[in-house]
Amino acid sequence: MEDTGHGFDSFDPVAVLKKPNVILRLISLVFSIIVAACLSSDAWEKGACQFNNDPGACNYGWAVGVLSSCTIVAFLCVDFLVHRIGDLQTRKMIVLADIIFFGLWSFLWFVCFCYLTDSWRKTPADKVTHGWGGMKASIAFSFFSIFTCGSLAILAYIRYQQNTGDDFLAGYDDPSSGSGVQPAMRSAYSSLPTGNSFGSGPRTQPVDNSESDTKPLTSDPAYQPKEY
Repeated sequence: MEDTGHGFDSFDPVAVLKKPNVILRLISLVFSIIVAACLSSDAWEKGACQFNNDPGACNYGWAVGVLSSCTIVAFLCVDFLVHRIGDLQTRKMIVLADIIFFGLWSFLWFVCFCYLTDSWRKTPADKVTHGWGGMKASIAFSFFSIFTCGSLAILAYIRYQQNTGDDFLAGYDDPSSGSGVQPAMRSAYSSLPTGNSFGSGPRTQPVDNSESDTKPLTSDPAYQPKEY
């Protein structure tokens, strides 16, 4: 069931989960969790970062992963609750935030990928005692996150430019205008007579048939009713 703008009760969570932006959010969430988990569990050895002994690389990648995960969860909540938001301007602001955040995070993931890759390249092989797989995974999923976040920013930008989709009230007026009636319904009602238009044509006096049974059927004076 799709949200066709006929009402808030048409919300279908399964349809929301099938949306491309929601699918990309879930994928980005998984990538962010993997990066943060790998860096926190495998990148540290006795308090030292194994990425060329540079704590900035480990801390930066971990922070980007954690903050990305928290914000993506917030956007997922908005995706499931946006049908309850009736203000058009609020929905537009949500889409603008979508564009700004994921555009910024795509850039931060690019910086994270470059930072971790350069630190890994400079790391002597004998200095890494464990966690090779986790460190490589953090680099790989940082790279993948560049494209997932970039795709989310592009989708949000297209949705904003087209001014369509569930994030905008295509079938509703701005509630601040005091009219929540859909245009099709409003035009249908406007075609009906209003005010005193009903019965505004010429009126005729009601016919009094109370004496119709006692009056003769004709007014001809030559006519004489038969007596029985």
